[in-house]
Amino acid sequence: MRRSILRAVVLVAVCATSGFAQVKKSAVPADFRVSVALKETTTNQGTSAEWLAYKGRVLEIIDGRHELILIDPAARRVELLDLDRKRIARISFSRLDAELSAHKKRLQRTVDKLSGSSERAKKLNAAKTADLLNPAGDWTYDAKTHTLRRDGTTSEVTATGIPDEDAARLELFRLSMVYLIKLDSYRAPEKLPPFVQLQAIDALVKTHRLRPSEMSLLFRLNGPPIRFRWTHEMTPSLTAKDVELWTKLENFLKTAQLVDLDAYDRAARDPKTRRLPPAGR
Repeated sequence: MRRSILRAVVLVAVCATSGFAQVKKSAVPADFRVSVALKETTTNQGTSAEWLAYKGRVLEIIDGRHELILIDPAARRVELLDLDRKRIARISFSRLDAELSAHKKRLQRTVDKLSGSSERAKKLNAAKTADLLNPAGDWTYDAKTHTLRRDGTTSEVTATGIPDEDAARLELFRLSMVYLIKLDSYRAPEKLPPFVQLQAIDALVKTHRLRPSEMSLLFRLNGPPIRFRWTHEMTPSLTAKDVELWTKLENFLKTAQLVDLDAYDRAARDPKTRRLPPAGR
């Protein structure tokens, strides 16, 4: 994976704008690296990635992909960089927030329509979808193991974190996870709604001041249950090669073409399936 990074190189930036009162908005966490893994335990399929956090920004590099994603909280936007086509696309945080809200409203209209049906299967589908949109159930927290848990009708969540006194780094983690998830939801709205994941992330970081390290999600939909497991393992430093990526990124940004995100995604879709390659979140 490291060789492919040095060959292609791109950088995901996440400026640390702390959400905690005692940390100034200009506070920047120390540089670090995160190894990210997602596994769908039912099929044993998974994806791995790396984040590189440098001077308050984070780089996500997904294994086997020629695309890297730049999250820039200072500019309040996400940038997608296509290394093969030398293209860049941007979407603002506010638009991602609005798009997810609009997606939720569309799904709610579907729920309302199905709920009014006389067919049992449609009513059941409506109830399950409604539970995904507005996850019910109380969260429980085990302070000894730093573990959050929520058991719902349609989904179960177990999320574990590591205490971290660096509030800027915690907010950097939160922004990275939240806007990568919202970007995935925008680009692939057919995926399961991400609201329970977003709830878990906010609960870990904002309520318990924990850096997310592992999250397990179980969904009971139609057919066998589906379980996902995320892990985030941090190394509190970068190598010289990691830092070197910034120079290569600057060269890429000088030559890459800025395009509209929808046009960018149309070009990136597989011509056979008309789907975007899975991001692994």
